[in-house]
Amino acid sequence: MHLVLDVHYPLDRAALHFFPLFVLALFFVLAKLPRSFAFPTALLPAILLLFQQIAFFNFNRTSHWDNEHVPVSMLDDLKKWRDSTGIQPLISTHGLPGRVFVYNEYRDGAQLNSPIFEGFPAASADFILTYQWHTEYPEGFVTRAEYPDIKMKVLERKVHDDWQLLPPGKEIKGTGLRTKDGQELGTFEVDGRAYQAISISFDGLFQCEDYPYKGWLALRVTDTLNQELSFYYIDLARVKPDLKKKERVKRRLFIDRLPEQAVNVQVALMNVGGNHYILENARVIIQGRPRTEQD
Repeated sequence: MHLVLDVHYPLDRAALHFFPLFVLALFFVLAKLPRSFAFPTALLPAILLLFQQIAFFNFNRTSHWDNEHVPVSMLDDLKKWRDSTGIQPLISTHGLPGRVFVYNEYRDGAQLNSPIFEGFPAASADFILTYQWHTEYPEGFVTRAEYPDIKMKVLERKVHDDWQLLPPGKEIKGTGLRTKDGQELGTFEVDGRAYQAISISFDGLFQCEDYPYKGWLALRVTDTLNQELSFYYIDLARVKPDLKKKERVKRRLFIDRLPEQAVNVQVALMNVGGNHYILENARVIIQGRPRTEQD
């Protein structure tokens, strides 16, 4: 179905193409039953399914859960903000809204950015996606948009230009070779006493002929003894799992509450799937958000 109808591969709750397969399996079973038993057995669920289809028919969301729907207008608004500012937005969200956002962003060709679930609601995010009934969030945010139909809202941080570019340190551009090994993309010095948050911007060309590509873009924060203080990653399989042709992958991730003992940040590509891949022209930029008196 993927090759013929371009049906997306299953991802979390994306299993819609199993419904027609289930219906076919059901009727194959009914065809094997005696007719006197099969006809009334099949008629009742068929009538119920017909009435439900008529009652809940729509092109926007699932039948029962309005909250499982992220409107296209939300994605478009964030992309317009990105295009007008030139900033890849940092998005903080949680739970079901975040997972639905991940899937919709994936279906949109991974044009925006992967949301961050850790430390919700993150004070260093550009945007917070949450339900309307959530009222506790960090200072310095205003409501950008509300979506009453799905009971969600988007909060925007008032200040976006308080990030400082940090020295690049040791940075690797990617070997350009076909390999199964993970790659260290950079080791950066940071001062956890001076910065409350760090963000990493990644830009590189990927190719993996062996479906699926399973890899993590990972951050590891360490102290003076090289002990791990924080670890966070983005699963690139949720961004672009089908990379038979060379494609550009751009992601920006961040750690909102940087430990004061932090002295190094290691950025690495972890090939957890073990398939061969190629990485070319990788670029990593690190920024820090200074601590304030409130921190």
